[in-house]
Amino acid sequence: MIKVELHDRANNLVKVLSGARHAAYHPVLNSDGSGSFEIHRADADTIALGILQQPPGGIVGCIVHLLRKGQYEQAFTDRFSFVVEAIGFGMDQNEEQSAWITVAGRGTLSLLADRISWPPGFDGVNASSITSQWQIYAGVSGGAIMDSELDRSAGRFTPAITHSVQTSSILQAAKLRFDNLRLLHDALVQSGPMDAQMFGLDYQCVDVRGTDKSANVKVQLSAQDSLLGLQLAADASAVKNWIVAQGTGEGINSKLAVATDAPSVAALRRREGFLDARSVDVQTQLALTAAGSLAQFKAVDQRITTKFTDSPATQLYRDFDLGDFVTLAAVPLGISQKVRLVGYTIADTDAEVEDVSLDLNSIRTEYLIKLLQGVVAPAVGSLSVLNRLPQGSAWNDTFSYDDSCTPVYPFHFIVFIPSNVLQLNYGKLSFFLEAFRSYNDFTVTGTQGETGHSHGHGHDMQNAGQLQHNHTEHTGAGTSGAASAGTAHTHGYNDPNLVATSVWMPGDPVSTGTDGTGSSGHSHSINALSVVGIYESTVATGVTVKINGIDRTVALGGGTGFTTNQIELEVGQWLTVGAENTIDLTPSGLGRILGHLRLTGYIQSA
Repeated sequence: MIKVELHDRANNLVKVLSGARHAAYHPVLNSDGSGSFEIHRADADTIALGILQQPPGGIVGCIVHLLRKGQYEQAFTDRFSFVVEAIGFGMDQNEEQSAWITVAGRGTLSLLADRISWPPGFDGVNASSITSQWQIYAGVSGGAIMDSELDRSAGRFTPAITHSVQTSSILQAAKLRFDNLRLLHDALVQSGPMDAQMFGLDYQCVDVRGTDKSANVKVQLSAQDSLLGLQLAADASAVKNWIVAQGTGEGINSKLAVATDAPSVAALRRREGFLDARSVDVQTQLALTAAGSLAQFKAVDQRITTKFTDSPATQLYRDFDLGDFVTLAAVPLGISQKVRLVGYTIADTDAEVEDVSLDLNSIRTEYLIKLLQGVVAPAVGSLSVLNRLPQGSAWNDTFSYDDSCTPVYPFHFIVFIPSNVLQLNYGKLSFFLEAFRSYNDFTVTGTQGETGHSHGHGHDMQNAGQLQHNHTEHTGAGTSGAASAGTAHTHGYNDPNLVATSVWMPGDPVSTGTDGTGSSGHSHSINALSVVGIYESTVATGVTVKINGIDRTVALGGGTGFTTNQIELEVGQWLTVGAENTIDLTPSGLGRILGHLRLTGYIQSA
């Protein structure tokens, strides 16, 4: 038995629709699912609520909660919620039997399709309010990404969507700009892997929903048990066990990730597929995307649909639920295998017992089958829309010049990459080792020895008078060199103990006088030559490469230093967009370098 509750667009209870019948719901793992019910056009609730009216009246956009009480359950429990999206009505001559209105819609996970990820700072109107081109996530779980986006968009929407459970642990990356949150959910589920479901208006995310109960729970086709019948279909046409995923970039510059499964190759032969993930620009995320696709396509697709009813032996919800693994046993078909409950349908009919169908799948969910069709070759196209780039064009910039350099003064590039370059695909550095060159040859041929010297000097005076005398001076050290007699001269002194008529006696103070007029001159001769023209010296060698101050020589394959010309070394991974970058090429000695740097990327034009 299913009870139908109508809630308004803000999820407030409006009315329990007692006249509703044939309610049904179909939850599907990681997907929207669907729900429906019927109500007569003459029902009092139909008239009071204006169910047939068009918005702004009527119930389109309202939320319906379906509460189920199984034949072995004692109370109604809220099992599924959907958003009213479609109302169907037809009437013929037999009015009483045909005047039933069908109300249907998708599960509340579909509400995410109305929300997009805005760039940081965007006010919803003015492009100038955007403070950053991207909302970027790196190294966080898929559930954390979804939680953050639900919070960022919460102020713009009713009803509020909560996220009470978030235990996913697979780290992922996303670069978002006006991306649909429903498609974001799909992409994160695929590449995680992770499972996420909406319970009412609560978004819950885990690594794997459900547990392995196959050892204890058996759904079997036998007397007094729950399995009433089954349909089995197996299809190997879509198997892919060697998947190549291509990310951002063009041609040989595209990011690539390869995922393979050896057991599948051995059992089903090698079957290659191509995954177009051109919007993924993080290598680790691209690898996750390839691995996620491989997990869904490496084995034969097996789908089993069963007719089921609760029994004392096995009951839905009590013993197993969406995502759980159980054992499926059908002795007449020789089947006994572990399967996963990926969806189910419960329909309240006019019969005494409701109609229940289980979707069992040992390989992948119906949701993923639909999601990935068209993604893996040989089909064309891709559902992956995350990270799509805004309007723009290819961007190229080139730096080239030559300069002489030494170990102290290296060859120096200053490189600025504009902040609106959205993707730097590569940076190619080339340099050529050449001889040091100058345009002025300056030489010094020699100097002359000393021929004279002028100076002042003092003497200790031991005479009270002023005596005239001369000195002998030598051009060399000590008494070496040629000697010459200085000019006759006198020295004065300053002694406070003596007066002009005093006579110096032993023991009287002695003062040092100041040199009077003694002097001698000298000169030096320097022969220098400067010639205008081209002058070359040694060739640059042992060149080390520093990028933004960090030595990258070894990483580039140069060992202790490059000794030959280098062509297109990839340095883009060490350059920063929107900032000044430096590249220093330092030789071990004197030399000259011709440097060439080419940058290629994608730049936003609007």
